[in-house]
Amino acid sequence: MARHGASISVLLMMAAMALTLHFRSAPWGLATNLLFWAALLGFLTCSDRALAGLLCFCPLWATYFLTFRFSRPVIERWDYVFNSDTARYLQEAMAFLTTPRHLGFPVITFPLALLDELGSRYLGIPRLGREYLYLQCALVGCLAVKLLCKVLAADIPSKRLRILTACGFACSLATWAFSSVIETFMLSALLFLATLHHLRAYSESGTLSSFAPIPGLALVALCVSIENIYLVALFVLTIAWRAALYRRAPAWSHLIICAGMLAAGILSMLWIAERGMGPGCYAGGSGQQVGGSAEDIIDHLHRFTSDYRPRTPLTSVGLHAGLMYRVFVMSVRAQLNTRPQNYTRKPRGQLRPTAEDLIYYGSFLTLVVMAGRGLWLVAGGGDQQRRLLVALLAVTLVLRHAFMFLFATQQCILFSLPSILCMWMLVATGTSRLVSGRSKAVRLLVGACFWAIVVLLVLTNLAYLLQIQIQ
Repeated sequence: MARHGASISVLLMMAAMALTLHFRSAPWGLATNLLFWAALLGFLTCSDRALAGLLCFCPLWATYFLTFRFSRPVIERWDYVFNSDTARYLQEAMAFLTTPRHLGFPVITFPLALLDELGSRYLGIPRLGREYLYLQCALVGCLAVKLLCKVLAADIPSKRLRILTACGFACSLATWAFSSVIETFMLSALLFLATLHHLRAYSESGTLSSFAPIPGLALVALCVSIENIYLVALFVLTIAWRAALYRRAPAWSHLIICAGMLAAGILSMLWIAERGMGPGCYAGGSGQQVGGSAEDIIDHLHRFTSDYRPRTPLTSVGLHAGLMYRVFVMSVRAQLNTRPQNYTRKPRGQLRPTAEDLIYYGSFLTLVVMAGRGLWLVAGGGDQQRRLLVALLAVTLVLRHAFMFLFATQQCILFSLPSILCMWMLVATGTSRLVSGRSKAVRLLVGACFWAIVVLLVLTNLAYLLQIQIQ
């Protein structure tokens, strides 16, 4: 019954996105938004009770919401916080427009105009709609952290280690920042975690009921942001993994159904958008006019990505190393005294490492070494579900690195969240496997390293996020 509930909830999420794009009006914007949230929360409830204990995460929700609460005009400047698009989403929402890259995100933003008007007329709160949008994005970040704990529970018996891992992800700079502004990235991360959870359930049973939510999840994720196309590759890997494990033919019918649903869903959403906004919707949707005079989705994506392709050879080791530094260092722990507008373009930071830097990097490298040894043990044999998780995370890292290298080398913090999630999950899985049955001293060392990292992330990232509000 829970499987059917999850499938129905995914269909309702997709229906809410389509209706939002079709009607493009204030009353419908709020109605479909409420439908989307009811479906999303219902989906998480049906996914092995992923919302159990959510009240414990309310302080995190409040932290995300209040981070920029008293400096909204600052962060609503164009491209201010890590070149994120809060200002563009607000402008598009007031005009009921969107871009082909984010066809489904209006289900979050279109309540803006109606709530602003109601708040101004009846409650004396002229920015009610904007605050509601920030509240939603903060809740998405909170739900992503909660779902991470749920996904880790299947492989990590230690509740303390799961909580520390979730805290590390929650306090990472990209997570904290993009849960505090209006952006698609945290919703994409939440859908990535939900897809991982259902892919593992499908790999175990292979039944149609376990397969049913996956195409819908991938379609919802693609509508939120076209960058989520990599989720299809994870489904292909799961099918191949299951076929190799049980020595049977791959479930090609499931793959064909998934591809057909994705193609039909995206084409339908594009048709709805073009019917409502005209061919000009491919020009970008707002005054920014990203995409120029593009006439279709292919032309739009080509024009959009042409400005971000690297000018150096693809075999440049330095460029690959620099990208990894920006993703796994700069996007996790803030580099103080670096401007947010060009944070990963021109990093400055401090030339001399401080004592805090030495503690942080020492603790992190210790965990990486221990996790590497643990992951080697996982790869050598043991629980097949854990091995599949490691394989899915490794493939995601490779695909995301290739995507960022080709299209977002200098703005990789915007697209770093799936990679950061994979990093934290691999570290937790590896260290959990390594410390299993080891001495108390080893477990204490792992706990001390995690605590040191979390504390330093909180202090450094909070200082940076406060700093950029007064610049």
